[in-house]
Amino acid sequence: MFLAIGTMLCSAQETKTVFENGIIQNNVLVQNKGWVECDTMPVFDIDLFFPAGLTWDGSFIWITLPTPPGECIVCKYDTIGTILKTVEVCYSDLSFDGTYLWGVIEQESLLHKLDTATFEVLEEFDLPSAGVYDPNGWGIAWDGYNLWHSDYGSNVFPFRPSYIYQINPSDGSVITSFEYENKRFLGIEYVDPYIYSICRNNLKMYKIDPDNGAIIDSIDWCIPIPLGLAWNDNYFFNVSGGTIIGGNQKLYKLFPDFTVNIPTIETKDVDIFPNPVKNILHIEGVVKNSEIRIYDINGMQLLFENINSSHHSINLSQYRRGIYMLQIKTGREVITYKIMKD
Repeated sequence: MFLAIGTMLCSAQETKTVFENGIIQNNVLVQNKGWVECDTMPVFDIDLFFPAGLTWDGSFIWITLPTPPGECIVCKYDTIGTILKTVEVCYSDLSFDGTYLWGVIEQESLLHKLDTATFEVLEEFDLPSAGVYDPNGWGIAWDGYNLWHSDYGSNVFPFRPSYIYQINPSDGSVITSFEYENKRFLGIEYVDPYIYSICRNNLKMYKIDPDNGAIIDSIDWCIPIPLGLAWNDNYFFNVSGGTIIGGNQKLYKLFPDFTVNIPTIETKDVDIFPNPVKNILHIEGVVKNSEIRIYDINGMQLLFENINSSHHSINLSQYRRGIYMLQIKTGREVITYKIMKD
């Protein structure tokens, strides 16, 4: 079980919190359920030099290749690695908001709103690290309303910690900021209701509460030199960086077990049986109007059903033997269970 360790840094203008491990929410100690080791599957090799950031637009994958200087490009790929479009622009990371692409220029600490067809810059905003020595504004993610930006700080004097910012897309202003010591956040993604970000200096993926910046959970990461991060509604994509710095220049898809940390009080028990299961899986005590999904270990969604009673049954007789993930979503709470099929 994690214990919350925090230090409040206060000023007349703003309040920031430095978090290390764990969380206390509304004075309720949250129980750490942990994640299973992440399963990985290479999607395709990236032959061009030094892949970095990426985003998923609902159909295609956009990958940034920001080096060497003067030769920066962004490539649009299909899901088997065919390059469909190449644009000569320099971005460390990208995010898609449903209509536009957003791009971060790392060393200039600029945020661009881009037309996806022409890559015309429609709006430009300074990021929070603009003007500081060794600015390292890197990642960008979209939560449906606002942007989230990771700044991995600086190990060069004067040293700066890492930050995660919530940014207003209409004017580039900072809505919320969270400060982290001994973390170097790069790839960032929002998967409702949490932020997920990869820390390169200790090779972990962190699950973060967007309301207060608290680190809820973490998992040891399994990709060499993990950079850009994206979510396609079933699993994560993650880019391994250039071979020159120890990466293998591959795009991976990953499906960690998103086990939600459940408060130790005021939580109704859900009973799932039998497990292992051969034919019929029974679910007791679930809240009405919840959603159920089943995924295989590669993150492929196999089933989606709405629950209209406290008792629900699923016929798994046609499923192959193996491990599956059963996800129950009630409002903003998502709980994932590991199911063994005999």
